[in-house]
Order: sequence, then structure tokens, then C-alpha cells
Amino acid sequence: MAADKPVAPGADGEDDDLGTLRRLLLRPEQRRIEELGERLENPALRARDVSRVLPEALRLSAKDGHALGDALTPTIETIIHTSVRRDSRRFADALFPVIGPAIRKAMAEALRQMLQNLSEALEHSFSRRGLAWRFEAWRSGRPFAEVVLLHSLEFRVEQVFLIHRESSVLLQHLSAGNVACEDAGLVSAMLTAIQDFVRDSFAVADGQTLDSIQMGDLTVWVEQGPEAVIAGAIRGNAPQALRGVFREALETLHQQQAEALSGFTGDPAAFETDEVRQTLQQCLQARYRDPPRRISPLLLIPLLALLAGGGYWAYTGLRERQAFEAYLQALDQAPGIVVTRAGAAGDGYRVQGLRDPLAAEPLSLLDTQGPLDPQRLDLHFEPYQALAPPFVLSRARQLLQPPATVSLTLDGGVLRLDGQAPGHWITEARRLALALPGVDSVDASGLRDPAGDELHALQTALGGQVILFDVDTARGEADAQTLQRLARDLRRLDALARQQGQRARVVLVGHSDATGSAAHNLMLSRQRAEWLREQLLARGVDPALLTLRAAGSSEPVSTQDTPAGRAQNRSVTLEIKRMPREEAGA
Repeated sequence: MAADKPVAPGADGEDDDLGTLRRLLLRPEQRRIEELGERLENPALRARDVSRVLPEALRLSAKDGHALGDALTPTIETIIHTSVRRDSRRFADALFPVIGPAIRKAMAEALRQMLQNLSEALEHSFSRRGLAWRFEAWRSGRPFAEVVLLHSLEFRVEQVFLIHRESSVLLQHLSAGNVACEDAGLVSAMLTAIQDFVRDSFAVADGQTLDSIQMGDLTVWVEQGPEAVIAGAIRGNAPQALRGVFREALETLHQQQAEALSGFTGDPAAFETDEVRQTLQQCLQARYRDPPRRISPLLLIPLLALLAGGGYWAYTGLRERQAFEAYLQALDQAPGIVVTRAGAAGDGYRVQGLRDPLAAEPLSLLDTQGPLDPQRLDLHFEPYQALAPPFVLSRARQLLQPPATVSLTLDGGVLRLDGQAPGHWITEARRLALALPGVDSVDASGLRDPAGDELHALQTALGGQVILFDVDTARGEADAQTLQRLARDLRRLDALARQQGQRARVVLVGHSDATGSAAHNLMLSRQRAEWLREQLLARGVDPALLTLRAAGSSEPVSTQDTPAGRAQNRSVTLEIKRMPREEAGA
């Protein structure tokens, strides 16, 4: 082996000694580095190290401030939310013994005071009850004492049952001293059977339970807990605050008998204790009406004043309500206004609806001399477009801007236009009117365009105009009067076309007879068209109106090969074209 080989003294020996010394000096630090690397790379070791210092770190962080709490709050909220969503019943069972007392402790006093004030108000509103009760006893044949008990008793809890929720076994039963009791176990079983019957026979959601059963003046209230149920048989009209007593007793029993309830095996002996009876005894409550107190005559004066003030308030309120109803009726009858919701709101009235911008202002329909103050009205109207004929016609006039010579009528969704109007307005009116709500079609058969009729007649007349020329000449035979009239008609044609939103184009077509060469005839026809153009320009015709075209003998005006036919072919004719102003480039 290499370790057995002798090492020669010299340089190699010195290196081995130096390496041995290095290993002796650095070996502990190297081991610590290796251990530290293993702790950083091994999640289990790292988690164990963190768990050792985490409690002390949490205590120190809590002393330094709320940073740790702020950091953990989102995580804790997420955990609670997940737990509730996963099993809300278990979460509710855990909070049941704690959250109920905290809520009822805050509400009990206010609820008790409210019920006491209400009871006193009802009691003081009656008088001379004794005579009325005696008359009732005489009329019904019942003893007077029974009638007094019937009227003086508000409510009494006659029996209370503690039942195991899962097994429906009766755990404990208490009753008032003078109440005849049936088989308590049978009653417990019947309550459970009724609840199962309702759940199986009707569409009842999971988690819903039977809360009460009523027959005549006897009511059975049922309060459900995670492990046990309290049922109370109540005679009379018990206040809702009694349910709070039932819930508090049920919560107390869940706290006191938690182990016995969770480990119940069917033997109710564990619940036959004074502690359980005392808790249930709190549910056996009763309340009787106090005898009415006589009202002092001195109290009649403020009572009468109060009644007079109340009567005046009721009278003014009635008048104001009638005025509000009249205002709503006026709004309903006003065209262009639709009321969707109306009623009292706070110390005033609120009206909501739809209003056409052309309709009357809602406040202008209110009788300012009436009892209803406009300041007490809260009006909210959304804009909309009414389809009543007056509003449709008004919007049509705003959009179309018809001339004074045009009348508009609406008949069953058909907008009728009658009168005289320019042609371009008629075209735009046909296009725009169909975009109006309430207009299904447009009838413009009653419209007449005088300028358009004149333009059409002028176009027809100019299209038939022929300027004749002599044989082999470029000078026309038309006299000055004829040329002047032609120029005037062309200027009128241009003006009328512009009024119609169009541009006119007049093509001067030069012609020649068939004698001579084709080239000579083509040149001669151009010269004739140019001569007529110069004559017209000299008489005020717009140059942009005129264009030239030489037809030669290829487009004869007359096909007759006679002196008269050849004279017709030695001419210049006019071609009239009309086009939209945009296409004409104007």
C-alpha cells in the first residue's frame, strides 16, 4: 500500500508534514462548514432549527409592534374562510356556546325595554275592563275567573323538553305545577317524527329545521343545538325575547354537559341533575297583564292637546297626500312623461320615470298654490324619446328643417311630406326621415320641385337645340339673338343644377356631312364646336360648363341622304349631363 512506502527525506517529506499540519489545524472548521451546508440543503433539519426558535421569535415580534400580526392576518383569514366553506356546520358548532351569549347580552336590554314600552302602551289604551269581562262571562257562560285569566295571561311556558338531537331520546322534562302532563317520551318522539315527516315530504334545504308548531293558542317552540334540542310548549302569545332565553339555556347546557352530550350512549341518567333542572327551569316563564291603572283627569288635558295635534297632523298629511296623488295624475296625463315609481321617501316624496326632452318640465305641472311644497319633491327623470305623433313631428321638423312651403303629417308611422321644395332637400328628407324613431316610411308623393321641373324642361329643350353651318365652313348660321337666348338658357341650366345640389355638363358635339374625307370632316366638326363655344363664352357662359367633342360624319344627326338631311348633319348639337356635385369635383 502507498501508506507503507518509505518517504525519502527532502522536499516531498516537507510537503507531507505541511499537509498533515494543515489537516490538524483546519479539520474542525471544515467539519462545521460541512454540517452547515447539510443544514441548509436538508429541509427537515432546517425546519427543526426554525421550530426551536419560532416561539421566542413570535414573542419578541409581538413586543416590538404589530408587524407580525399584520403579516399573519391574510393567512389566518384564508384558513378561516377555507374552514367555513369546507365544513360550515363544524365551525358553527364550535362558535355556538360563545357567540350566542355575546350577541344576546348586547340586545337583551334594548329588546326588553322595547317590549315593555309596547306592552304598557297597549295596556293604557283600554279602560273599564272589569265590566266588559263580566259581560263576556255572562254571555259565554264561562266562569268570571276563567275570563279574567284568559285576558290577563300574556303567555306561559307550560312544559319544556330536553332532547338528544341525534338519537331523539328525551334527556329531561319539566312542567309548570298545575299543568297536566302526558307521556314526555312519547311527546319527544312525536316532535322528532313530525320534523322527519316535513323534511321527507317537502322540498326542504339541507340544514333547515322545524322551528315552531301551533294549534289554537298553544305553540311549541323548538331551538336546535349541535348536540341537543330544547322544545317548549307555550300557552298564549310569547314574545320573541323568549327564544333568547331558550337559546341561552341551550348554550349553557352545551357548555355544562359537553362530555355527556358528545358521548351519549342512550342513558339519560347523566342529565337528571339539579344543575340541568335549574337551567331548564329558566325556560318555564310566564307573564300576566297588570290591572289597568286609572288615568288622572289632569292627564286628559295634554291627551286632548296631543289628540288635537295628531288630528291636525293627520289632516295636513291627508291633504298633502291628495295633492301628491293629483300631481302624479297630472304627470301621467302629460305627453312625453312616464312615471315608473313614486312614493314617500324620508320626509318628502320621490318620483322616478322617463321624460322626453320635448315634454313639459315636471315641476311646471305642480299646483304651486296647493299644500304640497315643491322642495319636498325629489324628481329623477331619465331621458327617452316618446313616440307620440306630436313629438315625432317636432323631432322631424328639427331634423329636416323643411321650407315654409312644406307641411309634415304623421299617419300610422307614415311621414307624409306635401308642398314645394328643392330637389336636393327632397332627397335628403327621404333619407334622414327614416332614421327618426316612430317613422316607419316616408311618403313624398305630395312634394313638387318647381326648380326641378324647370330644369328638366330646360334640359329637354337644350338637348334638341341644333346650330346649323354652311357647306365646308366653321361659321354658324345662327343669328346673334339665337346665340344670346342659347347662352341665357345655359346659364339658367347651371344655376338650377346648383340649386339641386348638382353640377351640369354641356358637351358641344360637332358634326359634318359625308362629303369629303373623314379627316377633313373630323377637323371641320371640331372647328364648328369651337366656334360655338367661343360665341357662348363671349355671352357669359361659365367655361367649366362647356366641353367639346368632334364627331365628324360618324354620328349623323339625320340619316336622310338629301339636301335637307345633309344640312342637318352640318351642325353642332348639345348633350346635357347632370351629376352630383361631389362627382363633378365642385
